[in-house]
Amino acid sequence: MNKSNYQHAIASAEQLLSADRARHRVEGNVQSDVEALLRKMNLGTLEVQYQTGEGPVDIYLPNRQTFIEVKPFPQARDPDAIQSGRDESAKEQLDRYVHAEIKQEDILRPVDHRNFWTGILTDGRNWHIYEYPHELNSKPRLVDSLMVINESQSLVSALYSVMGDEMLGKEWIPAKPHDLFTTRKQELDKLYSEIPSTAVESTNTKFRLWLDMMKASGMIPNDERAQERLFLTHSFLIVIVRLVSHSMSSGRDPWEWALRDGFASWVLGYSRAWHWAEQLFKQIEEYDWKKRRTDVFRDLYHEFVSETDRKLFGEFYTPDWLAEQMVVEVLDEEWMKRSIDQVYDERKDGVGVLDPACGSGTFLYHAAWRLASSEYLREHPYGKRADIICRLLNGIDIHPVAVEISKVNIERALPGNPTEGSSALQVYLGDSLQIHRRTDLFNQTGMMRLTSPKGSEAYVPIDLLRAPSFDEYLRRMVNAATKDQELPRNAPANVDLESLRTLHKQLQEIIKQEGNSVWTWYCTNLAGPHLLAERKVNRIIANPPWVKFSEIQVLERKKAIEDFGKHLGVHMGGKQAPHLDIAKFFVLHGRKLYLQDPNTDPGAWLVKVSALRAGHWERFRELHKDTLKQSVDLTALQPFGGGDATRCCILFEHCHVEENSASKLVAKKRVQKKRIEHSESLNHAKEKFELAEALEPVPQAPSDYARLPIRQGATIVPHVLARLGEPPSRPDRTGRVSVVTAKSSHKPWRDVKPQSGQLSADWIKEIYTSSEVLVYVTLKELPKAIVPISDGQLILEPGTVSSFWRRLDELWDVHRGLGKGTPKTLLSRFDYSRLLSLQLDIRTRERRMVIYPSSGDHMRAVRVAGGSGYVDSTLFWFLVRSAKEAGYLVSILNSSCLDQAFSESRESGRDFQLHPWKKVPIPSYNSRNHRHRRLAELCGKAEALARKTIHSALKEKPNLGQVGLSKRIRDNLGKSEIGLAINDLVSEILPAQARD
Repeated sequence: MNKSNYQHAIASAEQLLSADRARHRVEGNVQSDVEALLRKMNLGTLEVQYQTGEGPVDIYLPNRQTFIEVKPFPQARDPDAIQSGRDESAKEQLDRYVHAEIKQEDILRPVDHRNFWTGILTDGRNWHIYEYPHELNSKPRLVDSLMVINESQSLVSALYSVMGDEMLGKEWIPAKPHDLFTTRKQELDKLYSEIPSTAVESTNTKFRLWLDMMKASGMIPNDERAQERLFLTHSFLIVIVRLVSHSMSSGRDPWEWALRDGFASWVLGYSRAWHWAEQLFKQIEEYDWKKRRTDVFRDLYHEFVSETDRKLFGEFYTPDWLAEQMVVEVLDEEWMKRSIDQVYDERKDGVGVLDPACGSGTFLYHAAWRLASSEYLREHPYGKRADIICRLLNGIDIHPVAVEISKVNIERALPGNPTEGSSALQVYLGDSLQIHRRTDLFNQTGMMRLTSPKGSEAYVPIDLLRAPSFDEYLRRMVNAATKDQELPRNAPANVDLESLRTLHKQLQEIIKQEGNSVWTWYCTNLAGPHLLAERKVNRIIANPPWVKFSEIQVLERKKAIEDFGKHLGVHMGGKQAPHLDIAKFFVLHGRKLYLQDPNTDPGAWLVKVSALRAGHWERFRELHKDTLKQSVDLTALQPFGGGDATRCCILFEHCHVEENSASKLVAKKRVQKKRIEHSESLNHAKEKFELAEALEPVPQAPSDYARLPIRQGATIVPHVLARLGEPPSRPDRTGRVSVVTAKSSHKPWRDVKPQSGQLSADWIKEIYTSSEVLVYVTLKELPKAIVPISDGQLILEPGTVSSFWRRLDELWDVHRGLGKGTPKTLLSRFDYSRLLSLQLDIRTRERRMVIYPSSGDHMRAVRVAGGSGYVDSTLFWFLVRSAKEAGYLVSILNSSCLDQAFSESRESGRDFQLHPWKKVPIPSYNSRNHRHRRLAELCGKAEALARKTIHSALKEKPNLGQVGLSKRIRDNLGKSEIGLAINDLVSEILPAQARD
């Protein structure tokens, strides 16, 4: 041990042992102090809450093969005592974790069984140290038990003695490694800006090929500078990923071989860039990239690719526990046994699992792990296991970086290296929908067309593509063409030699004009999806891209998808067209294209929860009903966060979760406040959620009120141009006030500073927004907005009477979107679809306005005097004849017994919009109906209780917002006679829709 490390460790141990005992009665405090000691000891990688197959262990030191489980003082005094709230002792808990890791290690690689594992239990003062032989379910040997009070040297010496002086293996790559590579990215940017003239043409060829591939996705940035920035970032990530792959291989090829193909190969084009790549490889080799079981490339991608560029592709990384759940259900035991035996016997056709939108390879990674863990695979020689897994895994993605990450993630899960190296990985860059499959790519003579960026063509025989050694022979052909040599010998059997000679000449001409090092890669990826469609698989799992039709930016791609949708029988027109989700094409077409038997082969798709109820998915549900075996609504678990756009479900086809075969399941949290982390294992995640049969759907029918003009509020945004950030000044003699606008939180407006100026006091109006509308009541303080009104009418040219408005309008013009439907002026933004003008017609407060939110987890509503304020677009509103009728409706809308009915009325995420009136049959108010009259009366009492609740809640927590206040009101109503009476009456009026 290093003397300096030893002294630092002694000092840290003294702090640990002298800590106040009350402090160490909290487990987290003990753990943080123990971690501090271990870091000073410099023991290599230190993992906190490391996920074993049996749950998270507190501390793992992989370079010392040591697990440490921490307990609050003095609960480690007796390691064999049963723990409070558990059915096992602390030592039995430690045993589980160690044995789970031994099992995982045996899966990945042959292990030296002479190695021992160390397990430690501690509460800071009591230390129990065990030694485990590397055998499943081995019995540990007690090495030492210490009750340490002030003997810091004894503790440090004991720990060093059991964990050894030598590190086992390399340090693990950090879970979030982007900080290691930030400087390298800056260096690459500079190198690209200084490319010598001799490398420009070749680099431009690679850029243009990359651009063509990105255009095929329909999601390329329009700005040339943004395109160049993205090309650089993609090149950088691919270089890292390929060098990581090379560092994990056991081959003797030089590191440059990893970068010889593809558009990122431009970094080998001149000496300074080559040297940069060499230094990067040395840095990568310092770390172990294989043992960490989370996707470290996810962090690199998120940090180096901008949020805007990520959003273009609808990218949502599937959490590990969720991917594992889907893989377990689709890749059942019988399939694994049959498939492993079949590919071992060299029968590959019609067997395997495909992810047609594989992204970074999360599903394929977990599929590899499941296969590697299978007892059936262990029946085969260790050296063949990686080959078998590779033959069963297939992936396609339209994103070049995703494909490279997917490949290396599969490699990280393999038990050893496949015989054919990285070329054994069947993950292809391409369009898995194959929209242009026959028209663009293949001609009638059995040739695949390659088109270069400058328009030159080469024709590859399909028989060559089907040959087992196709990619290796093509690489030899490209190398020969580069050196102006003859066609290589030993061509694959059954391939027409004259066609090969023609292809060789065509490649020679293209390479002379446009450079080399990309064509083998380009051809392999172009052909891969088509060959896979011929060969077929019998399982499919995917999280297809969550991209709306309206978000596709390349017009050619948009038109192709529109035509494709019509071909599939999916309606592409009408009001729902912009919301149409591309994911449905993957589900409908992917089965037909790739599955051996589309009528029976199982599959699983992770899609937006809209698939279960949204209007723009209705035709999909009709087409898919005979295939769907089970749906699982994951809304409550929020795998991707809590936003509307990220609520999701699983569609299981011809299979279902093992423990429940009901056709509709819903996931529920066991403990509401416990979040399931992205990287948790399925076993541990299952402790936090359960799957239950979904409730019977509520009968739906239109309301009598559906015929009323129920409208959305006005789009009085952006805040920085529309809302006041502080109260206006008092009016001066001319009736003008000084104002300062509010900050905006969304791009591009968040970069605009709040504006200050003067305008007419008549233009300052109170507005109702979703944030102020609670259950039964609104907050007293309503936000104020700038609305140019005079004599009850909008001022059509407000800039002519207010220089301040003119400045706001100019800012709108500079920063607004450029789409055809984007309003040209700020006033036309406010009055989009006349949603503001229609509110100006409310001239009397005698009529009552009912207001409810456009979206939310729960319905809520209020009644206000007509014309008392302007309603913004986060709300819907309508007018009724009297306060009593408004009270009747507000009582129904706020009743808890209709919560399920209103939730099920939504068609997308949390959006209510007009759906409740189309699906919940609320009858018209009848003053002669005693139940209706009673509900109207109870509304007043509920309003009073709500106001009282708000007053006391804000005294306790002044910053409580709409969600917290509304929950308090609901809770108090639920316990009150008022709330119970309202629910009873609503249940009598709508017995088929009410639920307890």
